[in-house]
Amino acid sequence: MTRRSLHIALVVLAAACGKKSEPSGPPPEITGLAAVPSTAEVIIGGDVGKLSDSPIIERAIEQLMSRDSKLATSW
Repeated sequence: MTRRSLHIALVVLAAACGKKSEPSGPPPEITGLAAVPSTAEVIIGGDVGKLSDSPIIERAIEQLMSRDSKLATSW
């Protein structure tokens, strides 16, 4: 009986140690609303390359920071 249990344990161990299959492709990208945390209240998006030197954007950020001190300290 012990010998049989040993054989069964070895077979189970060999099956459990087999190589796991590789994923068939890259993981799916998270896009759209799935990428936004559920706690988000506002979403601001823009093309950084086009807006980086814009004086109106600089002014908008200054206004945003002056109105929300919590945001200004975390920035």
